Amino acid sequence: GNFGKKYGYIKTFPPYNRKRWFSDWYPKIWDNSGSRMELGSIERASKNTPIQGASADMTKLALTLIHEYIKMTKVDVKIVMTVHDQIDTTCHKDYAKEWKLKMTELMELAAVQVVKNGLLKADTNISPVWQK
Repeated sequence: GNFGKKYGYIKTFPPYNRKRWFSDWYPKIWDNSGSRMELGSIERASKNTPIQGASADMTKLALTLIHEYIKMTKVDVKIVMTVHDQIDTTCHKDYAKEWKLKMTELMELAAVQVVKNGLLKADTNISPVWQK
């Protein structure tokens, strides 16, 4: 939390190291007697950004790997949507079990690029209907 307050930005985890700048908040902090609230917001964002950013990085990389795999192998799989770190795809029911294994592999390959310890595992499911 203090890094973001001191330097005006926070970074996501390697290898991407994307920066979230708080510069638009800083004029308010120094010109406003109610700056304690703004500093609290920066402190919270400084704690949340690396975690949420890592999740976003993993999801984007997984989407890229999935897209490239579909394109390269010409499997009949469609990417439908993403919601936060969830990636929804469709395929024929006869291919679903095989696709589930491949998609899990690709998602975990993406995860290990950001969180190197390999502890993050993809939770893939097969469903005949959309689920929350």
